[in-house]
Amino acid sequence: MSMTDPQGMRCSACGVPAVAAFVQYGSHFTMCMACRDAGPATSWLALKTQLQGSFRAVAVGSDFELKEEIAVGETLQIAEAVSRAAYQGQLVRLSDVVWMAIGLEPDRVPRRSAA
Repeated sequence: MSMTDPQGMRCSACGVPAVAAFVQYGSHFTMCMACRDAGPATSWLALKTQLQGSFRAVAVGSDFELKEEIAVGETLQIAEAVSRAAYQGQLVRLSDVVWMAIGLEPDRVPRRSAA
C-alpha cells in the first residue's frame, strides 16, 4: 500500500484530496484535513509492515500543528520511533515524502469553513 496517489486519497465526505494519516496508541487512521471527517482505524502493528515508501513522522497537537519531528525514512526504519511516540499518547502524523516533494502535502489545503 502506498499513499503517493493523491487521487486515491480523496475524502469520501467532501471530495477534497486532503486526507492525512495518523498513528496514536496502537491504531492507524486517516482524517480529512479539510472537513475533519475520520476514516476507519486499523492496527499500526499490522500496517507498518505493508506501507511502502518514505515518510516523515511528526507529533502534532490537537490543532494538528507540528510539535516535533519524530523520524524520516522508510516505514520499517521509522516504525519503532513512531510506535514509541504513539504508545505514549502522542498523535503522530505520517506524511509521504513524495507528496511533500511535489507540494501536495494534505495540510496545505485550507480547512473548510462552516456554512
